[in-house]
Amino acid sequence: MHRRPMSPPSNQITKEDTSPDLFAIRRFRKRPVTAEEIETTRPFYRPGNEENGRIGVLLIHGFTATPATFREYSESLSEDGYTVSAPLLPGHGVTPDGLLQVTYDEWLEAVLNAYDQIQTACDKIFVIGISLGGTLSLHLSTRRNGISKLILISPAVYPLQPLHFFGSVLFPLIKKLKSPFWFWVAGDIKKKEGFELAFGKTAIGGLEQVLSGMASARTILHEVTTDVLIFQAETDHEIPSNKAHDILRKIGSKNKEIVWLKNSFHDIPRDNDASAVLERIRKEISVTPE
Repeated sequence: MHRRPMSPPSNQITKEDTSPDLFAIRRFRKRPVTAEEIETTRPFYRPGNEENGRIGVLLIHGFTATPATFREYSESLSEDGYTVSAPLLPGHGVTPDGLLQVTYDEWLEAVLNAYDQIQTACDKIFVIGISLGGTLSLHLSTRRNGISKLILISPAVYPLQPLHFFGSVLFPLIKKLKSPFWFWVAGDIKKKEGFELAFGKTAIGGLEQVLSGMASARTILHEVTTDVLIFQAETDHEIPSNKAHDILRKIGSKNKEIVWLKNSFHDIPRDNDASAVLERIRKEISVTPE
């Protein structure tokens, strides 16, 4: 199938357009992004064609990250003819200051709008969310009918234990000291040459909203009845990987499955298992019965 040209960006990339707060991050190392990499952080929407064009794929990135997380997946699935949407969540992609006042409800509203847009062109829709995107996908499934399948990658439903202390004690103290930022929370990648495009520091207000959304998601797991497939790395430094068992057990869906990955960390679409996960996603989309 021939590649269709991408819609032109809304404005020309310039040196000034590169954010000083956006980095290519892997674990404890980071470097500034290039202008070409900045382009991959834009919202992605490409209509499909032929028979596959009536199948939509909505990809939702994680906290402090951008649609660049799913750029390879977006391009590849678009090449297959599917209608693909990867929105940029509010407060993301430009400066960490955008996450100081943003709310979880604003993120969810953006996801609902993206779903409604793609639904106008598609008969079936697959929703793929990573980390915070997985949390938002769960809430989306209780607000909209007709989702063919939820594909959750490292879903952020349970926080790591230290975040309980940080959220209740440390974060309020830091804000009182007029220091509204924390270290970066991105780039948990095992692949040596891998990296995630994300903010190099974290707005505490935004992180508090993530924790609030996670707590809310835990209360609605039984309401999720859409078929669910979870991809979870056995080693994950951003969420407790063992809690994937609890998520699957509490989800109300009849058809649900976990795929465990041995060769990746949290940011799976940028890690060693990225291609294998993409091929499984292709299989899920292509074999869904009428």
